Amino acid sequence: CVRIRGSSLGVAPVDKRRKEHVINFVESAPPKPRVHAIDFIKGFFSQTDKEGIVVDERWNNGGYIQPWFVETLARKMQAGIQVRNGGDVGDAVAIEGPKAMLINGYSGSGGDFFPWMFRHNNLGPLIGKRTWGGLVGIDEQPVLVDGGIVTAPEFSIYDRSTGEIIAENHGVSPDIDVDARPDLVAKGEDPQLEAAVKYLMEQLQKNPPPPPRKKLPQVGKEGLMNLPPPSPTKPKGSG
Repeated sequence: CVRIRGSSLGVAPVDKRRKEHVINFVESAPPKPRVHAIDFIKGFFSQTDKEGIVVDERWNNGGYIQPWFVETLARKMQAGIQVRNGGDVGDAVAIEGPKAMLINGYSGSGGDFFPWMFRHNNLGPLIGKRTWGGLVGIDEQPVLVDGGIVTAPEFSIYDRSTGEIIAENHGVSPDIDVDARPDLVAKGEDPQLEAAVKYLMEQLQKNPPPPPRKKLPQVGKEGLMNLPPPSPTKPKGSG
């Protein structure tokens, strides 16, 4: 597993093997969109050999919309590639196992939209507490003579299937409600993360990843190698 700190471009390993399953953990709570994208790339693409993934977007204060995060998380492999000198690989970089996302009340704006997209694409449950609920956005920020700024709501993001503005004044509710109890947090525990790991482990027990192939891939029925050999032809002039 790799923990990605939103305020850092580095990674810190937190290897955790539980019942022989390995889960990728990507923390996504950036102060800047660029850092957000870099940390997601580092946390995801370096760990695609894992069987499941927990995306932690708690304290994600937004600032930018990144639909390709969800597109990457939803990616499926269409085929396998047999390598002459090495193990099999997929045709895409993907984690196809179970997924879960951690949310809390400090996730807002883009931090509201990310879990909404995660749920909208049926990637897995949202675990934690309801998000902040402020997805109506601002654009220009005129500066005043005293150094202050003035903002006004300039756009909203809505669900095209319902016509409703997403998350505004309510946030995105979790599928599994888990509080980050202060007494447990003070002890160094993370009950929301523990709930996510428990969920993923249960899913992996119910639907374990497919075992490595044992048979050598063969050319299909329509392949040239499987066609019957041509009938022998008689030389011209023979009886």
